[in-house]
Amino acid sequence: MANQEKIISIVRNRIRSEKIDEYLSWQKKMTHACEQFEGYVNTTVIEPGLLTQDPDEYIVIFRFSNHALISVWNNSTIRANLLSELEGFTLEAPVMKTFSGIEHWFLDPDKTPSRIKMTLVSFCAIWPLVHFIPGALSHILDFSDLINETITTAVITVCMSYIALPAMTKIFRRWLH
Repeated sequence: MANQEKIISIVRNRIRSEKIDEYLSWQKKMTHACEQFEGYVNTTVIEPGLLTQDPDEYIVIFRFSNHALISVWNNSTIRANLLSELEGFTLEAPVMKTFSGIEHWFLDPDKTPSRIKMTLVSFCAIWPLVHFIPGALSHILDFSDLINETITTAVITVCMSYIALPAMTKIFRRWLH
């Protein structure tokens, strides 16, 4: 059921260079306010230059446990009041998109690729990890099968999230979009 999936809201803020310190302080207030809401999981702030070439763009990722709970946050007066403070720091209005599942890896400002394309790129990212990592770790790990499988799955998951899928989306960007 879609309501049970983790929900990710990605917000792109273009910040005035002279207001970065104020923005970062404001962002801490925003995160603290978010933490008070049921279903909040975490917030990640990505500084300019890490995901985009825009030297003014901060990307903020909010994670909630489901659609209903992120909606409560998105419609709250606390959030609205904090967003009104943001106007003094930004070059333009923030852009927010909300995703469930792994769709957020396939970000394009204008459109999300088809599910079949996302599936094929995911396969290209997962296959080498599943093929090579268990064999490599089997020489290192000397625990019970269950513990070895757990550690191997954890390593594959981290590699998938932080290395393989971001790399594949970059490699296949033209085809995806």
